Amino acid sequence: HGYVAGLLARGVFLAAFGALLLPAGAAAAFGTALALTVLAAPDPAAEPTPAAPAWNSVVRRQLRRWRRRARRLARQWDTADTAGRHRLRKQLKRLRYLLEFAAPLLPKRRLKAELARVRPLLESLGRWNDLAVARHHLALRAEPTAAEVFAAGWLAGATGAVDSECSRAVRRWLAADDGLRPADLRG
Repeated sequence: HGYVAGLLARGVFLAAFGALLLPAGAAAAFGTALALTVLAAPDPAAEPTPAAPAWNSVVRRQLRRWRRRARRLARQWDTADTAGRHRLRKQLKRLRYLLEFAAPLLPKRRLKAELARVRPLLESLGRWNDLAVARHHLALRAEPTAAEVFAAGWLAGATGAVDSECSRAVRRWLAADDGLRPADLRG
C-alpha cells in the first residue's frame, strides 16, 4: 500500500517535472503516460531494475548542466536586465525541483547545504520578480493617479532593498563551499 502511494507521489512529481521541460500539450500527454507507467511498474523489492544506473546518470548529467547554467546566470546578477534575472529565477527553480527529486542519489549533508542556499535565494528572487512585475504594470499607465505615483515611489525603494538582498543571497550561494561538488554530480 505504501509502495503504490510512493510511486504515485513520484509520478505526480515527475509529471510536474516533465511540464517544466515540455510544451503544454506534450506535458499533459507525458503526465498521463507517466502515471500509467508508474502504476504498471513492478515492485522494486521483487525484481532488480537494470535501467536505474542509466537513469541515475541522466539525472546527474541534467543536474550538472542546470547547476552550471544557474551559477553562470547568478554571476551576471549585478549586470543582468529584468529578463536575465527572471531567467536565473526560472533556472534555479528547475534546479531546486531536480535536486529534490534526485535527493536519494546525492550526499545528504551537501544536498541539505545546497538547498539551504538555493531556497532563500529563490524566495528573494521571487520578491524581486513580484516588484518588477508591479513596476512594469504601473509604468504602463498613461496618466497615473496620485496613488499610483506614490505606489511607484514605494516600489522603487522596495526594489532597491530587495535587489541588495538578492545580491547577498547570490554571493552566498556562489561562495558556499559546503554544498554540492562536481564529483557529487558525476555518475
